[in-house]
Amino acid sequence: MFDHQIFVVQAYGGFTKYFVALSRALRELPGMQAEIVAPAHVNEYLGPVDSHHPLTFRMRHPRRGLKYRPKLLAPLFKLAAKLQHPNVIHETHYILEGEQLPRGAKVMATCHDMIIEQLADGSAGSTDAIRHKRQALERADGIICISASTRGELLQRYPHLEPKVTVVHHGVDAVVPRADECNALPAHYLLFVGMRGGYKNFAAVLRAYGAARAVLDHFHLVCFGGGPLTAAEQRLCAETGIPAGRVLQLSGDDALLAQAYQRAAALVYPSLQEGFGMPLTEAMIQGCPVVCSRTSCFPEICEAAAEYFDPHRDDSIREAIEQVLEHPARSDELRRLGRNRATAFTWQRCAVGTAAAYQKLQESTP
Repeated sequence: MFDHQIFVVQAYGGFTKYFVALSRALRELPGMQAEIVAPAHVNEYLGPVDSHHPLTFRMRHPRRGLKYRPKLLAPLFKLAAKLQHPNVIHETHYILEGEQLPRGAKVMATCHDMIIEQLADGSAGSTDAIRHKRQALERADGIICISASTRGELLQRYPHLEPKVTVVHHGVDAVVPRADECNALPAHYLLFVGMRGGYKNFAAVLRAYGAARAVLDHFHLVCFGGGPLTAAEQRLCAETGIPAGRVLQLSGDDALLAQAYQRAAALVYPSLQEGFGMPLTEAMIQGCPVVCSRTSCFPEICEAAAEYFDPHRDDSIREAIEQVLEHPARSDELRRLGRNRATAFTWQRCAVGTAAAYQKLQESTP
């Protein structure tokens, strides 16, 4: 049984995409049942009514009480668990306190990354978030890390948790692109996917893009998701000599994103830190060349199927982009290597690994 925590606060995002895809793949395994219990959720990956998750329904006014909803709905989740007696409760976030969870079932947690710990600024908000996450990991009977890189970062901070930890990679969905051409996509462009602030390092891409004059003349930069360009981003475009209209922002569903991957000259992924980096596998499975940071989990996920750069050096980002865009043979090689590498990441494989971790909990001493 997956709890409600992340689904009642996140409309889109990697966390909820992971849990929805995982629950679907788990149900396809023999003898396995998997249910998300998320009353009054706001998530777009779950339908308003879902026969596989009968205690999950969408909130009509999604922004009301967002901050308090995980704790307010905890009694309903406890009641559902009491009635259905799950063998394993898989927590989807780190908001609930221990006494707000049902007793009697084994508890699994997923550690997606250690970014909040690495970027902690000493504020009350970050301190509380780190404390809640640590408590969730401490009370869990088992912990799934979504990459070996995340496992290493977790154990560097909490080495005593090592016996609990299992590494299980994400899968990736082979989404069918939308059939009709999207007029908002230019003929030639680089693609950036997701949020752009902080450790996502988007400003470095703008500076590198502005310095690559030949690239700037022939390729737009399309930002998919993440909201409209901020005033600071627009100022940086002007300061680096990027003409107005060369950087575009686009939003849409997964079918449109799949089309954006397929038509892009390359995905540029400059993050300083990630737990897995879903856009990497999404790009690879769609045959989009990947240009990304040589840091964090990225070499683990992409292996040879990426052109790497130092995310702290604008000139390194620029040179990597130019290497792919100016050499068609390298671009074609990355498309081929990426499609091959993407076959290693399936939700079936993720479900099998997760089910094995659940079984290990069942076999452990109560």
